Amino acid sequence: MFCAPAILKAHKMDDVVLGQGKKQYRINKAWSQVDFAKNPVKDCHEMVQDNKGRIILLTNEVKNNIIIYDKKGRLIETWGP
Repeated sequence: MFCAPAILKAHKMDDVVLGQGKKQYRINKAWSQVDFAKNPVKDCHEMVQDNKGRIILLTNEVKNNIIIYDKKGRLIETWGP
């Protein structure tokens, strides 16, 4: 199994740094303020930020194939087929 050195050294998820060079990020487990029982995320396979600053996730969850958050992690909208 391959693991990045930062993940191997991390004691908890908040210590994990992903990326390299100027593109390094820390995991913020408290960012999303969504009730995952109501809005589950299944196999998120795309995440983009639009020109309004919204974060858009594409998932395989039939209840909400598209999930839209604001920058602070608040749910704006979800929709599916």
